[in-house]
Amino acid sequence: MGGNGFSQFVSQSLYLIPMLLVGVFGIVLFFSLPVPGRVRALGVGGLGLTLITGLAGAAFYAWYAQAYSSGGGSELAAMMGVVRILMSVLHAGAVALLVAAAFAARGIKMP
Repeated sequence: MGGNGFSQFVSQSLYLIPMLLVGVFGIVLFFSLPVPGRVRALGVGGLGLTLITGLAGAAFYAWYAQAYSSGGGSELAAMMGVVRILMSVLHAGAVALLVAAAFAARGIKMP
């Protein structure tokens, strides 16, 4: 990434600051509080996947803006669709891990 790509990444990442702070704070809490191992693993996995997805999305959109400005074609549009679906699936997986962490230690048994 050149200077323009890096500045695009930084500007995209500025919108992620609240999510990054909450994610890092949540991971620190999961490791500092006495919680069961399964809850910790699911919670840290969900928060970590959320952080990675957010930063990867910012990096992709910075690259996409740079590639589009230098004359990208229809392959960029197809790639954008695939990346959006992938990001949506990863985000759904992260939320599923966080929901699983919330219910993992409650002792709820399936009938």
